[in-house]
Amino acid sequence: MTGVTKRRVNWTKIEESIASIGFGMLLIYLAPLNFLIDIVGGILIVPGAGYLLAQPEVRVALKVIVNRVSRRQVFKNTGSISGSNIIGPVDTGGGPLTISQSASQPKAPFLRAVPILTYMPLGDEQYLELAVDISNIGDGIATDIEGKSTLKGPETLALPDSGEFQVHPLGPGETKRVRIVVENAVKVTRQFYDIRIQYRDTNTKEVQSIGTEGLVKDLKIDNFLQGLGFEQSRG
Repeated sequence: MTGVTKRRVNWTKIEESIASIGFGMLLIYLAPLNFLIDIVGGILIVPGAGYLLAQPEVRVALKVIVNRVSRRQVFKNTGSISGSNIIGPVDTGGGPLTISQSASQPKAPFLRAVPILTYMPLGDEQYLELAVDISNIGDGIATDIEGKSTLKGPETLALPDSGEFQVHPLGPGETKRVRIVVENAVKVTRQFYDIRIQYRDTNTKEVQSIGTEGLVKDLKIDNFLQGLGFEQSRG
């Protein structure tokens, strides 16, 4: 079987070439205006430089040095970058290298809770509905969504199911409104609300939690103009 013979580097010849280049440069430096000495120096430099540049190892090392001195990238990426993946050929200085990765980042949900206050006239009395809009602003699906709401104020208000609620899975961009309480407007505005929500990520199954709290009287009434007896204009 025929084997592949590895080329041996003639280090003695390389050392002689370096010495020839150095001596030639020294002559030119010592007598820069002497025409004959400049010719002799050039004769010493050219053969030595030609032999060195003929060696692959020297060419690669020279390319790296030039790139660093000129502040250019030693490794040039001619492919495309998608997320954390590099796809395409990469110039390493010694030849192109192709890297291809198909792994992608898992999509994760992210829920946001926004309290909503709505005017609800019932007969001669004025009522307010306190609700919460649960929106998925992530790019994954949120499952096992459960919530707990509490109200604190001068008067105790009864909450459906003691303030506990569940929501069906929400995909990206979906929103679900959950009613917290409907009660006399004066009683509701005196309350402090605290709404806590937990959900799971379908990829990691980790439990995430969000919350919102504050004074009901600080919330803007969602249909304030209708509450005053005016119809909202439609664009």
